[in-house]
Parts: sequence; C-alpha cells; structure tokens
Amino acid sequence: DVGKFSPKKIDSRFFPVDIEFDAKIEFVDFSDGKKGIAVTIQTSYDQLIFAKEGSKPTAKINIYGRITSKDKKTDGFFEEQLTAIVTTEELSDIRGKSITLRKVFVLPEGKYQFGISVRDFYSDYLGIKVMKFQIPQSKNPKK
Repeated sequence: DVGKFSPKKIDSRFFPVDIEFDAKIEFVDFSDGKKGIAVTIQTSYDQLIFAKEGSKPTAKINIYGRITSKDKKTDGFFEEQLTAIVTTEELSDIRGKSITLRKVFVLPEGKYQFGISVRDFYSDYLGIKVMKFQIPQSKNPKK
C-alpha cells in the first residue's frame, strides 16, 4: 500500500494478523454508594498500521465494547475511535509507545460478560477478548 507504514513485517494477504491488546477491569465504589467498573484498554503502536494523512503518519483504531448481564441484557456499550499521530522520525522507533482508552460504568450487583474488539482502521486487523466479572453485593445493604 503506497503511503502506508507498517511496523509489522507480515503480509496479511497470506497470514491472518490479530491485534494484541491488554484489557483490565478495576472495581469502583462511587461516593453515592453505587458500584461499577473502570475498564482500561491498551495496545502498543507496533500493533497498528500508520498511513500518511496530511504530512504525518497516523494510526486509527476503533474500539467496541459491550457489557452483558447474566440474563443476556446489554448493560453497557461503547464505540470509540482513537487516533495516534507521529512524525516520520518517531515512526522508526515506536517501541514502548501505546494508545489507551479508559471507560467507567455504573452497574448493579450481578454477573457480567464484557466483550471487547479492537480494529485497526487502515488494515482491518482485529483483536477480540471476552472477560467475565462479578459486581459483589454491598456489605452494608441499605434498607
């Protein structure tokens, strides 16, 4: 692809390429007594395709997330596009740099499944993870 810079050395026409990313769930207690989670999704620049937009190499990723409760009801959903812009000089050494998204959700107690997909905008490379978690009952339920 003319005008595209790829830190990956694999030709995706012959080998399927997945985006590797980290996803972390942290439990949150809000000041009003509600509970929820904070989700952090992070992938390194070397997982992305940089295309020349204007004068600088640019990578874009689409992140989709869906929280489903035990009864299969969707309790949370998001869709975000993140952009990383670097100089041509920076592109030659992008190791250790990453792009991060953090989202917070208020959820009632119960068991949940969180599905996350990260898709590279230029290449359609895709990474998918499914995580299960539980919001515990409050220790001091209000009467």
